[in-house]
Amino acid sequence: MSKLFVAVAGVTLLIGPSPREAAPVAYRFRFPEPQHHWMQVDVTFPELARTPLELRVSRASPGRYALHDFAKNVWDVHAFAADGRELALARPDP
Repeated sequence: MSKLFVAVAGVTLLIGPSPREAAPVAYRFRFPEPQHHWMQVDVTFPELARTPLELRVSRASPGRYALHDFAKNVWDVHAFAADGRELALARPDP
């Protein structure tokens, strides 16, 4: 099976809530060019607090002991504030 290249774009995130206060997260998956085996994922985080939001990609898969680098297939990442302005992102480690 071909590798799936994930483009995470249009992520609406500002800053993260505590787990008890979290509003439902909305996901939208699109396959603009299915022949190229990649998808676009839009994620919306409503009602966020004023603390930095940290997102992580798992390095493990169920039933396997080997570590994987799934995040290497995430590219073209953008984040937008509720008012539409693009936010600066940091990728502190792989």
